[in-house]
Amino acid sequence: MVKKYIELLQSQIEKLNEKNFDLKSWKTATALLLDRIYGENSKVAEEIQSISFDMSSWTLRDTLAKQSNMEASKQKGKAILDAAITELQIAGLPSKEDSKTMEIEILLTAMKDELKGSQYKEILEIVKSREKYKDKKIKILDKLKTYGADVSENILASILAHDNIKTKF
Repeated sequence: MVKKYIELLQSQIEKLNEKNFDLKSWKTATALLLDRIYGENSKVAEEIQSISFDMSSWTLRDTLAKQSNMEASKQKGKAILDAAITELQIAGLPSKEDSKTMEIEILLTAMKDELKGSQYKEILEIVKSREKYKDKKIKILDKLKTYGADVSENILASILAHDNIKTKF
């Protein structure tokens, strides 16, 4: 599978040299491919989307500047894809663990945003304890109730509103 993804990325690099090259279309297609490889909203796809071509009026008047700016955009795109290919060749495909780590980070960030420092530490202590699932759940619920009625709702809302949460509706 890694080999096929590398071939697809190399194909995107080749498209940079096409006569009728369209930067916007290329960025969209490349970002979709990178999201498929690295997961939605990957940093690599964000870097591709950040490539911009200056279309201000002075640039349009100066053909050399226009060509130079387009070449710089293409070079940046090529460099990003070359780095992604090298990463895939060395490290292989990102693992499911990477995705799980991101999901845990979303949860921890939501908790940090909504809880006081001491409350956050209390919840983490319970989570890390060796108690049975049922006992942990009861203790966590009891703690959250003491922090206020809206704390649990705010944590859940923060998680669900996060950009990286995928909906399956």
